[in-house]
Amino acid sequence: MLRPVTPPIVQLADRIEGDIRERGLQPGDSYLNTAETAKMLKVGTASANRALQLLEQRQVLVRSQRRGTFVTAPVTVKPATRRINVIVDEAALKMEGVLADGLLVGIQSAMPHAQLRFRFTPTTDDAEFIEGLIHEALQSSQREGFVLVRSSLTVQRLVANSGLPAVIHGTAHPSIQGIPCVERDTAQAARILVDFLAEAGCRQLILLLRQHVMPGDHILLDQVQHSLADRDLSGRLTVRCLPPDLEVVRHEVASVLKHARDKIGVICRSEPLAEGAQAAVDVRSVRARGGAPVIVMSDYYRSGPAVARWAYSRLIQSPEEIGRQIGHLLLDQYADRPPVSQRVILPVKLVVPDA
Repeated sequence: MLRPVTPPIVQLADRIEGDIRERGLQPGDSYLNTAETAKMLKVGTASANRALQLLEQRQVLVRSQRRGTFVTAPVTVKPATRRINVIVDEAALKMEGVLADGLLVGIQSAMPHAQLRFRFTPTTDDAEFIEGLIHEALQSSQREGFVLVRSSLTVQRLVANSGLPAVIHGTAHPSIQGIPCVERDTAQAARILVDFLAEAGCRQLILLLRQHVMPGDHILLDQVQHSLADRDLSGRLTVRCLPPDLEVVRHEVASVLKHARDKIGVICRSEPLAEGAQAAVDVRSVRARGGAPVIVMSDYYRSGPAVARWAYSRLIQSPEEIGRQIGHLLLDQYADRPPVSQRVILPVKLVVPDA
């Protein structure tokens, strides 16, 4: 069994709670502002602000732009009554940043006294890992639940069969029932990206998917094909499923560009794929027929000051709002209430850099 990992933002929040206890602060006492907290934690102000937000959701602190930060409740060490296991692929978390801190803040806002922890799926046998985790959850004195992020069929099926509270953050695999899912509107993302590329003069498309194809990829592929057919461009699509290796992507995209007859548009499922595509374009831009290829992304998870280099589809709702929806879906299951919807589709919009 792989050791559970406390998310970094939760670790920072726990350190702040420890500092409040050490100072002996009581309800109504003032606490450090964001800059002072960042200095105390030796982190950036963005990370400190997220941790303070998490403590607001735990109802430990209250913050006001004018008055400052104050303790709202006695900070004592007490076991959480619920524990939420966020099951995530560690490689996807590190490479693409698939899980924003705001999502955890949102879950915590819906479930203030729940403990959040990461459980990273192994690269080999995730069945044994999940079976062990479910057994542990069933034996726990806490009421355990799960949030499944970019999860395999095995993970979804085992958790669904366990009967434990769970939410899929993403698209459910075919045949999976009983677990509500919260997913982006991938079909709408495909439509707006094809429209953008068509308006840019692209008459041929390349669709770059991740090496391991997931249910959401099928939705993206189907809608790209439908959108091309609506524009009388059937048969103008090349699909590749590639690892997040810049050289592999560069060589594969370059080989397609070599035989292109019209201006090319490239839809990338992830940022690493877009970086590889751009590397191929940079080499061949002078010789490209119909003008330089145009690259877009269907998924972009980075947050903060970093600006995307390419146009992409973005969720309209904030990570905090999405996290709250996930938290409320879990609460419905804890209370044996039927969910309002088994499938929550999150709307997206087109974002164009410098536009």
